[in-house]
Amino acid sequence: MIGLPHQTILGQSISSYQHERTLEPRFMGRGLGISTLAVFLSLLFWGFVFGTIGVFLSVPLTMVLIIVLDASPLTRPIAILLGPDLAPEAPPASGDGSAGPQTPAQQTQDLLAQERQDTQQGQ
Repeated sequence: MIGLPHQTILGQSISSYQHERTLEPRFMGRGLGISTLAVFLSLLFWGFVFGTIGVFLSVPLTMVLIIVLDASPLTRPIAILLGPDLAPEAPPASGDGSAGPQTPAQQTQDLLAQERQDTQQGQ
């Protein structure tokens, strides 16, 4: 029979494993705009390549990879598979005078501004 300390450690290990393998990639993917599968595969790939450091850097490295792949028309389909459509093909249909598609940096700034507005409205 397993003692109480061992049961506690076993329960915590199982809970942590489930959290790291199922919930964390899903929430990270939704928050950052990367598909859940891409987050999970990036954890595996970068963890294999760089070890423990690669696991911690997997999502930032994958975001950099998506931005780099999005810059070229030849690799853009791969970037779309990994994450959202970063740069729209057509300019927005608003009359604000903006010309051309937004860059990923401009989209990030717009998203941050929208998030700030949502946060202020919620308070």
